[in-house]
Amino acid sequence: MIRSAIRIFLLAAFWSSLSPLAHGQFAGFEFSYGLGSYQMKDMQKYNDYIVSALPFPSKVTSNFPSYMYFKGSFLTQIEKNLALGVSGSFHSTGSRVSARDYSADYHYDNLLKSYMTGLFLRQHLWYSSTWLIDGQIEGGCILSRLSCNEYFMMFDSVQIDQKDSFKSLHGYAEPDLRFAWVKNKISIGCSAGYMFQFGKRGFYVDDPDNSQVVNPATMDYLKPEWDGIRLSLSISYSFSKHLKPVPTTSSL
Repeated sequence: MIRSAIRIFLLAAFWSSLSPLAHGQFAGFEFSYGLGSYQMKDMQKYNDYIVSALPFPSKVTSNFPSYMYFKGSFLTQIEKNLALGVSGSFHSTGSRVSARDYSADYHYDNLLKSYMTGLFLRQHLWYSSTWLIDGQIEGGCILSRLSCNEYFMMFDSVQIDQKDSFKSLHGYAEPDLRFAWVKNKISIGCSAGYMFQFGKRGFYVDDPDNSQVVNPATMDYLKPEWDGIRLSLSISYSFSKHLKPVPTTSSL
């Protein structure tokens, strides 16, 4: 059911972004590479629980740090100085609880990935002949995947090697501000924004009941928290020379 909802959303987003082409308006692609910071307070509490529950001393050596992300977009003009787009992005981060001495090696790894797809509106706020400032609001869905690996070896004998994986689905909204240089069909820009995640559902097991995973540290459902600052560089290519904003007599 969740996969069907995602397919319907992607199809609607695709046709919505293509509709302005029938009127001869500009269309283009954009690729972004950026740095994302992530709250992950719930996941960090889960790591604290693992450390406290182990019968030997251990420590968290990595705790869901900020990490690079990738994003691709397709956008079309729908009005003067206003564009509609569809985007897809990939984010990742992770953690490790570790303990090691001469006789044993233990680690508990959490690898967290997300695939985000959404629609956005981009408005030209200010522009000159070669520079512009855009405001943008984006919203969509987040499909997260958590891979857990617990490994324990003692005296060259593997005692534990357990792997588990879980999924979750949430929504998001992301406002940001973009400053760009424009030349003919090319635009190079930098953006700053903040992503808000919403939805209370936790990670679930891929079974007929879609059973949710409980965080033993809080007794609430374990979930990712992708909320945080987004900083990125981008390059855009337009199929026409209409990438620049269209002058208008009204104030922006």
